[in-house]
Amino acid sequence: MKKNNVIKDKKVLSALTIGISAMMFLQTPVSAYAANNGELDDTPSNNNTESSESQSESNYEPVTNEAQTEATQAQEACVSQNDVIPATGESPAIGSAQVESQEAANIIVNGDEAKHVEKAGEEFADQQSTPAAITNLVDAAKEVLNDKAEGTDISNIESAAADIAGSEDCAKEQIVVAEEANKAADQAYKDAVSAVDKAGDIMGTTEDDKAPGLIKTQETIDGIVDDTNTKGQEIVNKIANASSEEEIAAAKGELDKLINDSKGDLESQIALFNGLSDSFDKAIDELKAAQDTLDDAEDDYQGALDNAEEKTDDAESKVAIASQKVENLVNAMNDALSAIDELGASADDLARARGSNWEGKFGHANYSDSRDIMKQVIEDYYLTEILGIDLVVDDNHQIEFLNPSGNLEKRFTTVNYYYKENGEIKQGTKYFNWDSIAKTSSAVEDQNLDGNIVSEASTAIVMYEKSELEVKGTVEIAKKLLNSMSDEEKLNYLRNGVFINSNVNAEGKTTNNLSRVPQQGGYRLYSYEDENGKIQYITQFQLRGGYPTGDGSYNDEGDLTLKEKFVKDTRKNGTITYMDGFTKVENPDGTVTYTNPNTGKSYKNLKVVETVTQNQNNLLNDANCLILGDTDVISTVLKGGSYNGVDYSFVKQNVVDKYGISAEKIDELIEANARLNKYIDTNSTAGINNLKDKYNTYATEVVEAQKAVENAQNQVSELSVAIDDLRDKSVKKSKTMIARDALGVNDIATHFGLTGLDEAQAAELNTLTLAGLINRLSELRKDAKDKVDTAKDRLNGVIDVLIANADSASVRPSDGGDDNTPSGGGDTTPAAPATGGGVVATTAAPSTSPILAAVDAAINMDAVQAAGGQGAGAAVQDGQGGAGNVEIADGDVALSETPDAAPVTEAIQETLAEQADIDDQDVALASAMPAAEDAAKMSWWWIFIIAVLGVTGKKMYEEHMRKEEEKNKNKQD
Repeated sequence: MKKNNVIKDKKVLSALTIGISAMMFLQTPVSAYAANNGELDDTPSNNNTESSESQSESNYEPVTNEAQTEATQAQEACVSQNDVIPATGESPAIGSAQVESQEAANIIVNGDEAKHVEKAGEEFADQQSTPAAITNLVDAAKEVLNDKAEGTDISNIESAAADIAGSEDCAKEQIVVAEEANKAADQAYKDAVSAVDKAGDIMGTTEDDKAPGLIKTQETIDGIVDDTNTKGQEIVNKIANASSEEEIAAAKGELDKLINDSKGDLESQIALFNGLSDSFDKAIDELKAAQDTLDDAEDDYQGALDNAEEKTDDAESKVAIASQKVENLVNAMNDALSAIDELGASADDLARARGSNWEGKFGHANYSDSRDIMKQVIEDYYLTEILGIDLVVDDNHQIEFLNPSGNLEKRFTTVNYYYKENGEIKQGTKYFNWDSIAKTSSAVEDQNLDGNIVSEASTAIVMYEKSELEVKGTVEIAKKLLNSMSDEEKLNYLRNGVFINSNVNAEGKTTNNLSRVPQQGGYRLYSYEDENGKIQYITQFQLRGGYPTGDGSYNDEGDLTLKEKFVKDTRKNGTITYMDGFTKVENPDGTVTYTNPNTGKSYKNLKVVETVTQNQNNLLNDANCLILGDTDVISTVLKGGSYNGVDYSFVKQNVVDKYGISAEKIDELIEANARLNKYIDTNSTAGINNLKDKYNTYATEVVEAQKAVENAQNQVSELSVAIDDLRDKSVKKSKTMIARDALGVNDIATHFGLTGLDEAQAAELNTLTLAGLINRLSELRKDAKDKVDTAKDRLNGVIDVLIANADSASVRPSDGGDDNTPSGGGDTTPAAPATGGGVVATTAAPSTSPILAAVDAAINMDAVQAAGGQGAGAAVQDGQGGAGNVEIADGDVALSETPDAAPVTEAIQETLAEQADIDDQDVALASAMPAAEDAAKMSWWWIFIIAVLGVTGKKMYEEHMRKEEEKNKNKQD
């Protein structure tokens, strides 16, 4: 053992005993209280560390900085008024997803006045039909504008931004919560490491080997017993070899001092051990508290990450919804661009005819030019855009324009064309005419004719469609209708077996009844409205359902007079009543519906067509026309006013006002003109190029929106990854860290000064976790404590033996004389038996081992007996006995009650009886053995010691009993 490790200075030991627990928990090295050479040092070591709190503040490294940065970037990528990614030389700046997607969608849906960009589809809105690709583009943009998060009035992107940052339970706030929890966990982990470090220091040798730990203290305690035994035996030998009473007395004085010092040293060391043990327990408690705190903080950490992850998942989902809508917008934008690229320049001829405007294109001297312009409008615009005809124009199907001469009213243009209906190509015919915008009827009197009529007449022409009735008249239409009937239908129009237009009678003779047709009303024409509101024509024959055949007759004017007559119907056994006239019903809209009671057919707004009004669709009549001219000019002409310094009033006064054209109708005509001019602007080559520029502007906005949303998706995704990474940074993983790595040492046993371990045990320590190491240290502490608990009894046993040996060594045998002075020569103290051997009386000098072996064996045997007497006769290994702090309760356990006691006693007595050489006749074993009544109350181990040591053992027992009596007396006092 190391002598410098035994602290004998009572002040130092007292300071260590009193202050060790507090010092351990203040993290002040115990060595600060154990200066060199065992002197008390009031000055703390320079190696003092800061408190754990200040260490935590200075050494803690946040783990969520990256995640919080990601949250900020993700939130800004979703909603921010500033550029998220600044512009570079290669690419423009990228704004937030919310701003960019809303701007792109808004300019498509509503246009941008500041950029002079119309809304998408505006150029097609006044045409017969907008291309599907443009309609889809507008619809996709509206979806982006109307992107609302479920259950809220804000967009998905705005809601996603709130999930990330901006609400009480947003992802960023949860990351902050996780940071605080991780900080607490980190401190708890450091506290756990510190507690293990403390426990290790307490167990082994503290810093720089200045102050002993539990193991060293336990070894010191064993050393005190060993030193007492060794030094005491030397003193016994000195007594045995003393040549005078003075030497004996001096030696006994030395022995008394040794015994007192040993007891004091032992008590101080035990007090130190207990203090260290208490500190060790406190370190264990500190570790458990730190581990509990670590578990709670880890739960909080993981819970906060779970909440942050849930909010981030919500944000990802919402951004994905918004992104999909932007992606749909991108696809619709690409389709629209492709559709525009495929547009043909269908209005180039019109654009050439118009030029930059219509000024100077019409007038009295330009009749032919005006008609040609009308033809161009019919072909390139009116048939397709106004009438919605699926026109077919190719090499085999050409449009034909015919212009008859003669009466000006009949100078209409006949248009023959081909169209497709239900997949079949058919031929159609339309009739058109035109007038000057300033044209008036000859019936107009007191016209305010002035110089404006010439200038106003040249501003525009009015084109309109003429009906077939206007062109061909009633007779021609009637003939066409009658001749178009089927053979079955014609049977209803037989008169005396002869069809009105047939020239073959029933007998096969040719006859001609055509001269009578007009007289009989065959060509009388009626008009009515069909279910679609379109005007249809029908002859009187068709209307009545056939020739009267006696039920009535036509008068000379062609009117049919029906007679009321009852006719027997033999087929139906009933009567048929023919009424003179049709059933009449007045409709809510003011029209009248007539029903033929004979045929059951109804005709709404039935009228007789007596005269045909020519040009009934022109401006003067129904105004179902299209005005060709510049929109702003004709608006002023029709409404009156000044345009470019020229006053317009003739058309307003003599056409609009004179013929009572309503303001609503005037607005319709102006809007129709504007649609024509816009069509020319849009569908000419120049117009298509302008259209491409316009939609490319949309496309630029859409691409910026797409980049912004993709960036938002990436940022939110990176936030999600950052949150996942935080799980890998969890302090809890450190709970399984190898203690050697956590403490930052190369070897645990060396670091803590853990002696008494073999190579395998020391190597095992380097593989243990913090929890595993603390458990192993606890086991070492228990082993040390067990040894310390028996040390006092061992010391007492050694002292009793030494005292007994010293007394025996003081006695000199008498040779018959009265001189009791000891004579020189060999030792006379009987030696204790070696472990496991018999008792042998000898004069040889006693050695350390036999005394300690006997004491240890007795202690261990007593421990076994105290535990129930099991195996009391078994061999007990040296120093490896039972439980510590076993009290010897004399008289409590009667020998006769102890299992196997008698056989053991007999064996001992038998062994003693067999010994051949017992020098000390005065202290025979028989006289040393206790009486039966005393033995009945004597502890087994004292019986054993007396059996082994004889009188010496008995004296040891008597001394022991004397001390016990003193203790009991002191307690009673």
